[in-house]
Amino acid sequence: MDLPSGRTAHVPKCVIQFPRWRGEDVKNTYGGKAILVLRNKPLFAELMVLRLLERKGWHGVWVDTYGGECRTGMPGVAEPVKLPEREEDFLKKIRGKAGCRGGCFDVFAWRGRKYRFVELKRHGKDQIRLSQKRWIEAACRCGIKMSDLLIVEWDATEPPTSACFGQTSRVSQRRRDLGHRRMQVTSYNHHRSASFLRALVV
Repeated sequence: MDLPSGRTAHVPKCVIQFPRWRGEDVKNTYGGKAILVLRNKPLFAELMVLRLLERKGWHGVWVDTYGGECRTGMPGVAEPVKLPEREEDFLKKIRGKAGCRGGCFDVFAWRGRKYRFVELKRHGKDQIRLSQKRWIEAACRCGIKMSDLLIVEWDATEPPTSACFGQTSRVSQRRRDLGHRRMQVTSYNHHRSASFLRALVV
């Protein structure tokens, strides 16, 4: 990735498919965002990644630039949250060096004094913006390494019925297992067969 300063940045990237939600309609889709499913719950892609991080002991938020809030749950279901003081100050420091409020990666996570930022781009529909390239440079000046960043190129796939409704037969368990394997990385920094979670939590 070529940054505004002329520097070339090698940002880790993974490619993944998430199962699509096929339960009851979600009222607030934020202008038509895809609704995905994890553990029988409808979620946006940003919250899917956040839940996977939380399983490995990370704390974090979805930096919801559309709503101008930080969130840990779906809009209309969970209220926005405030960042802890240290993390809030760190984001302000990056924004100050970037010279704008925009550009922050979608998911901001922390575990102890380690930080991770994850940006989600839907396959064939999104691309890295200039403001995000400026933000990457600013984050690096604040001590963030390229290994602390991750770009997730994702798409939605049709799930087996059990992924939405939690059936417990042997067939549905088999389908869940297959669905889990579909949620594995197809590429991550040219290392084949690396799992999505390993890409996130190392």
